[in-house]
Amino acid sequence: MSRMPGWVACIALIVGIITSSEAAPAPAPAPTTAAATVSPAEATLKAKGLTRVGTTFVLDADAKLPEQLRKMRAAKRQLEEHARKRQNLEADIRKADAATAQLMRESPRSARRSFSTSNR
Repeated sequence: MSRMPGWVACIALIVGIITSSEAAPAPAPAPTTAAATVSPAEATLKAKGLTRVGTTFVLDADAKLPEQLRKMRAAKRQLEEHARKRQNLEADIRKADAATAQLMRESPRSARRSFSTSNR
């Protein structure tokens, strides 16, 4: 028997599952344990590294993708918030530096004025 490529076998398995479920609906088994509710097709897909998410099977990494994306978006929001706060602080520092420089320019003048008025 010749060996099919992996993706062809997967498609054949999915088509087989779809046609068998359309042909005759199987009676609902009485589940006694979690292992008893897993169909052979589902067990095969799980053995291939796929996880059921809703009505589809996806790779394990893809099943965790929405959670990871939520974490990434939260981190991005936090980064943007920190960048905005940093810009505000840097603007305040520039204003304080400008005010200090202005006071330093005015300070010698006011000191000279006060000195000249007190010597009269």
